[in-house]
Amino acid sequence: MNKNDYNLTDKKISLYSMSGYGTATGTIDSWEIRVELRSLNLKNLEIFSRLAPALYPLENVIRDTIRNTINRGKIFVNIDIVFVETGSKMLSRHLPSWKDIYCTLSKFKNELSIKGKITLQNIIDLKDFWYEKEKLDHISIDREVLKTVTLKTLDDAMKNMIEMKLTEGSILAIDILRYLDNIEKSIKFIAKNALKITHHAETRLKNLLKRQKIEKNFDKSRLEYDIALLIDKSDISEEIDRLNSHAYQFRNTLINKNPVGKELNFITQEMMRELNTISAKSDIMSITKHAISARVELEKIREQVQNIE
Repeated sequence: MNKNDYNLTDKKISLYSMSGYGTATGTIDSWEIRVELRSLNLKNLEIFSRLAPALYPLENVIRDTIRNTINRGKIFVNIDIVFVETGSKMLSRHLPSWKDIYCTLSKFKNELSIKGKITLQNIIDLKDFWYEKEKLDHISIDREVLKTVTLKTLDDAMKNMIEMKLTEGSILAIDILRYLDNIEKSIKFIAKNALKITHHAETRLKNLLKRQKIEKNFDKSRLEYDIALLIDKSDISEEIDRLNSHAYQFRNTLINKNPVGKELNFITQEMMRELNTISAKSDIMSITKHAISARVELEKIREQVQNIE
């Protein structure tokens, strides 16, 4: 079946991948609040943040905001406050020259009796230090304004990331539905031919007795009991019923619920258990072949489900 055969809008599927990326920028006077979000696979939710020092008091609020929107995954949030230089170049006149930095480093080197040469990287690092210090010294943003703009920018970045997660989730849903269709076809074949297992088991027992030439002398009631016991052990009707139930639950969960990752993972485990039981009970080649085929498709689903929120 072609991917285009699936109309996700009609099926009302809103599946979110755990992989996503989103950015946004907010402005306060000559300053920009730049937010970058990345999301990776993880069983639970973990948030790793790197914030500009001025935003340290907002760290818990930022984490709670993300936690209220994202359910699973490893989330990396990076928020910087960047000065946007204007025509006046208000900071440049405060910065020391390269020569001043070199002289300062030379003075420290002599006073502290430090061996080694002063490198260009040393000068660049110190230049960056002075630049960051000057920027921080000139930040005069109202705390409430900073909080409002930061959270609004964070919200915009999360919307962008969620949009990407939804796009990737839709692609995952297409593949998962195709795999599930193949599994359901195998289940139908197995259900249609399930009686062959019990008939084959019964015939096998009778042939065994004939070869041992004791069928005529064998207690008929004991024979019936053994056949009934063998039929019960080889019966797969309960496994088929549970497989059909799990497949329906899987599809219903995929369409109507969110987040679904953990629940879908549990259902795939239950389906794999039933298919393993059928494979163990069956000695009919065609049934075993379809059970193995369904397990292969289910393994593909399991791999995709690991990336679903």
